Amino acid sequence: MAQPPTTTKEISKIPKRFKRKQPKLFRQVPNRQNGTAVCYSDQASRHDCMDHFEEPRGQGKAIRVELAEKFEYPIACLIDPQDVFPGIGADNQGQAGANAHELKEMAWLKAKMPIVVAGEVHTGRASALYFGGDKCTLKHSIDSSHALKVGASIHWKDATPMEQAAEALHLTAPKLKNLNLVDKVIKEPLGCVYSNMLETYRILHDQLSEWLKSCYDNLFEGCFKPRYQKFRVMGVYDQVG
Repeated sequence: MAQPPTTTKEISKIPKRFKRKQPKLFRQVPNRQNGTAVCYSDQASRHDCMDHFEEPRGQGKAIRVELAEKFEYPIACLIDPQDVFPGIGADNQGQAGANAHELKEMAWLKAKMPIVVAGEVHTGRASALYFGGDKCTLKHSIDSSHALKVGASIHWKDATPMEQAAEALHLTAPKLKNLNLVDKVIKEPLGCVYSNMLETYRILHDQLSEWLKSCYDNLFEGCFKPRYQKFRVMGVYDQVG
């Protein structure tokens, strides 16, 4: 079992509320970026988000997901995180180990989860949430394991060719769909997500309600094998030789 958070600061940054949805209950596990919770405008919801990656010991998403699983609540994950904490202190506190622990715990969850990428995801720290099952992304969202400057620095030893890095990373929703890295691309309101939050909320509400209705009867059954097979066939490969 995952270890519980150890500090008051840490606990306050992990969501704690259950949301009632017609008449089912949804357990929301949001990640936020720049202090703004996806699809929420009230201050309480902002404080309810998982801005917990500033320090490795704050990576406790599996704790809250296990709590929802224990009481058989449906779980929805909204992902829009900021970049991973770059300080050397993160490595000293075991950032890699914290990520690996969360990956293991999330992989063994019995619950099926819809995961929605909303915004710009330039970090691999949310990768544990991707084990949930049905991964969706908003049409104009981008998703990659690291920022463009980081990718350019790794491949070309120079941070300037970011355009080539963006092309190589295939980080847009249509390209991710072609690579079978996402299951569904969700339309956005005219403009962008943040230009019409209420319409975005309505779209996500309809999508999540449809998902819940389709799999509510077997929400906690038979998810291990499909999850394993999904990750086994992910991506496109060329055989050499």
